[in-house]
Amino acid sequence: MLVNIRMAHTLVTMKTEHPTTSEQKVLNKLRKKILERELPVGEFLSQRKLAEETKTSVISVRGALRQLENDGLIENIPRWGVRIPKETPEIIKDRYRIRELFETHVVECLCRKLSPVQQDALLKQAAELDKLAEQTSAESAFKFARLHHDFHLYLADCCESPLLTKFLERVINASLMVLNAKRMREKPITSDLIGTTHTELVEIIITGPTKKAVESMRTHIHNGLKSELEATSE
Repeated sequence: MLVNIRMAHTLVTMKTEHPTTSEQKVLNKLRKKILERELPVGEFLSQRKLAEETKTSVISVRGALRQLENDGLIENIPRWGVRIPKETPEIIKDRYRIRELFETHVVECLCRKLSPVQQDALLKQAAELDKLAEQTSAESAFKFARLHHDFHLYLADCCESPLLTKFLERVINASLMVLNAKRMREKPITSDLIGTTHTELVEIIITGPTKKAVESMRTHIHNGLKSELEATSE
């Protein structure tokens, strides 16, 4: 039985709960800087400057950047270097097409098959998301974005397919960056479900029928796309 619950984790701590090496420490620092938009988007990053900012070596920075590239948070341009990619409507739409394919598959796998532990974890996450969605502050929007990220990855975790979770994580990481960028412009994020709360979505997945659960997730994904396109157009 899978019991690795993501409930209270942020992306900053998800990879290494207790960093023990310089590379792991700088990885957490750089991931936080990227997700909170403290580093420029679209500009090539200086490894030497990053080493100075994180008080570590260029070698440790280089290793951390490789992991960040694997996570989909930066891109490596041969002969130029690494940078945080700019989001365009075309890239966002393509990403959500992939999310729809994978996350509707997740629902098909899990519908009426979640263990009591998994059900309880998802319902607690959903209740917290619904509570945050009713608030209007920028801080609550930031918390919503982080917990929403963990909610979707925990659903994938429940399928017990590490490859599926890893692939979906790369896609969702980019969405978290976009939502955080909106938060930094003091544009709070509200729930991306129209007419369906997260709690209702989880209850449908728990009880079925499968077709209704899949359509509910599809609606969830489509409204997430709408929210993200609005965030990048402002």
